[in-house]
Amino acid sequence: DHRDLHTAYRRQRQMCIRDRLIYRSQKLTDLKGLTQITTVKNLVIMENRDLLSVDLPALKSISGELRVIDNQGLVSLGFLKSVSEVGGAFVVSKNLGLKKLIEEGAISSIGQTLEISDNLDLESLDGLRGTQGSDIDLLVTGNSSLIEAAFERIETVNNLTVNYNSLLETLSLPGLKSISKDFELSQNPQLASLQAGLLTSVEGALTIDKNGEITTLAGLGELQSLGSLTIEENPKLLNLTGLNKLSQVNGSLKILLNESLVDISGLAGLSGTVGGDLEINGSEGLTSIAALSGVTGTTGYVYIVSTGVLSTAGLENLETIGTDLELSFNKDLSDISQLAKLTMINGNVQLMENVLLASLDGLGGITSVGGYLRLF
Repeated sequence: DHRDLHTAYRRQRQMCIRDRLIYRSQKLTDLKGLTQITTVKNLVIMENRDLLSVDLPALKSISGELRVIDNQGLVSLGFLKSVSEVGGAFVVSKNLGLKKLIEEGAISSIGQTLEISDNLDLESLDGLRGTQGSDIDLLVTGNSSLIEAAFERIETVNNLTVNYNSLLETLSLPGLKSISKDFELSQNPQLASLQAGLLTSVEGALTIDKNGEITTLAGLGELQSLGSLTIEENPKLLNLTGLNKLSQVNGSLKILLNESLVDISGLAGLSGTVGGDLEINGSEGLTSIAALSGVTGTTGYVYIVSTGVLSTAGLENLETIGTDLELSFNKDLSDISQLAKLTMINGNVQLMENVLLASLDGLGGITSVGGYLRLF
């Protein structure tokens, strides 16, 4: 009869939510009564101050996005244990009491952004280790209790951001092959292990800075080309081993304030023009830049500042500098004769406080300086 048809229709609607299921409540403590839902397009659970648990035992598929945001009492995403795929974004953010993701089961694929951010008690990314995704944005940031981040089957990403994870010790991406935009690995003070052994290219910027325990970049052993490279303030980084196959940097190359760095021979494969600035700064234990001998020019400046280099060996093939040349505060620098191929500096030339430098013979070929010449 009419009532039976109405009941059947309601049950069908309950089993398949075609657009969006949103819960946003200040008093809700659990999500019960939705036990028949098997599929939903978009699932958004946000700003439920007292929410402790979510019960969706029949849920199998989320064809669109999943967003779990700012639920302070939620401790687990166990309701996802039967979900294998999320077709859109997977965002888990600002859930201050969340300790675990998916203890049983696993998400096999994600279609767009994968973001795990600002979950202060989150200890594990269980359930995401085997997740597949292509051309996604991957962000792991601000998770103060997270020790390991492992994504074993992700092969290509657009942007990869891993930063401000106070206890993170290991980042493992053994299947990652390429990054079409930027890779930022920043301010993870306990990070000691970086594993991305199949990664060959980062088309945008690779930034590795303020990672307190990292000593080597050996986990990047297949890297061949970069949009730009900045390695800054990694206090225990000893060398650039792992960058040995790197042959091309299309933008700037900056090695800054790595106080324990003594060896940059990992850059020996570089050749041609650096498409931006070239700067080695703040590594007083570094005695040689010979690894830069394949570099023939820059479109930006060249700064060698506050190092322990003995000479400019490594710059003997440098013919053009786009803007400025600075050699300053190099306490052991005594020989710059290797700069003989330089004929013109478009910007400024500055040599300061190189206390052992007794001759400027290497600058004898320069016929034009576009800016100031400062020597003291």
